[in-house]
Amino acid sequence: MRRLLLVATLGVLAATVAGADESPKEKVVFEERFAGGLGKGWSWLREEPKAWKVEEGALVLRILPGYLHAKYNDSKNVLLRPLPKSDRPLAVEAHVEGEPKVQYEHAGLVWYIDDDNYVSLVQEVLDGKVQLQMVTEKDGKPRTVVARHDAKGVWMRLVVSGGKIAAQYRPSEKGEWKVVGQSDAPARGAARVGVMAGGAPKEADRHVRFRDFRIVELAGEK
Repeated sequence: MRRLLLVATLGVLAATVAGADESPKEKVVFEERFAGGLGKGWSWLREEPKAWKVEEGALVLRILPGYLHAKYNDSKNVLLRPLPKSDRPLAVEAHVEGEPKVQYEHAGLVWYIDDDNYVSLVQEVLDGKVQLQMVTEKDGKPRTVVARHDAKGVWMRLVVSGGKIAAQYRPSEKGEWKVVGQSDAPARGAARVGVMAGGAPKEADRHVRFRDFRIVELAGEK
């Protein structure tokens, strides 16, 4: 009996040591579940207070006219927060649920320096179809990559690593991430990250819901 106990104890110790040596693949460094309001650290770009609310664990934005794209620079209710400092790759992700109807109506994630230097991943109507579009704008000149995905809800992610940004998506929270595109970060500086929506007609009364916004530190080279 003593020998069995000793073997069992050694097995537990070995498992504990092995577990201590393993590094987690991902570490959540910020999470916003939109429970009762916005947490600290958020700021609005061109806020329209009557066009957003927090309810039932989601940030709900009414989709207003306006774009960051090219020289428009009039997108409203862009919600941003500082990107944490880290020597690891960072992923910014959220679930986005909307039903855009007209050409260029969109909603999604954004990595933002200013109106002319940003990277976004949005669900957008292009030529009558709902698609995912990655936009990299440098000095007011946008480049785009498009992937087909017409589901109402989708997980989106921007991965920031070593001066590059990758746009990814997945249909479910447990699915594998699929790549839309990758680009160089368009500018150096203190980036902010967050969510955005725009491109709807003035009279439209459509909304998009964002939930489970988080910033994740990924395993990778320092």
